[in-house]
Amino acid sequence: MGEYWDDIEREAMHRLFPGLDERVLAMLKGGFECAARPNDLLTWKGAEGCCIGGGLRALYLTWRSALSETADETRVHSGVSRRTAHTQVTAHEPRQGRIKVEVLTPRQVAIRLPAYAHLEDSSAWVDGKPLSPQWEKGYTLFPALKPGQKIALRYPLPQRRQTYTIAGHEYTADWLGNVLIEISPPGNHHPIYRRRPQLEAPLVDTGAIWRGATAASILW
Repeated sequence: MGEYWDDIEREAMHRLFPGLDERVLAMLKGGFECAARPNDLLTWKGAEGCCIGGGLRALYLTWRSALSETADETRVHSGVSRRTAHTQVTAHEPRQGRIKVEVLTPRQVAIRLPAYAHLEDSSAWVDGKPLSPQWEKGYTLFPALKPGQKIALRYPLPQRRQTYTIAGHEYTADWLGNVLIEISPPGNHHPIYRRRPQLEAPLVDTGAIWRGATAASILW
């Protein structure tokens, strides 16, 4: 059953920037907010080391299950950057709808297209050149790849605005693909989901995992 991959991405892909004192952050590291509002953290007096076991295990399972491998195939189920003995996967949401894979051992690679994307709007690339993709139940197939080859699946990121009523309060959420960009109204204490400044900042690609790539080639 793989119909839940997009749900996992929407739940797990987020960063929090509460702007707290470093000493407080150190005490809360590894904990999960037990009484947060959809747009705000620490909305009650006190802190609780909530859900440490369950929350961390959920993050680990998301990372572990993002891809699966056999002796001759890698299947990328979710846009999570990860390296194994056989592949280096780099995900680019919410900057771009793009998943790149560098092949480290001979194999076939299959990359899942997110549910919100359409086959006719996506494109497959091998070593910077477009390829007519083969499709199998929502996965793009890249057969007979050799070590050192770099492949990519590209797709547009749709924007959508959705309204939610939670505990009697109405919130408006802006989505880009599976990533929640912003919630309004913002919270009063430590607002969360404020990603617009990140998206507007210049794109930096370290190139560390694409050794020998030129400035032009990393953009494909």
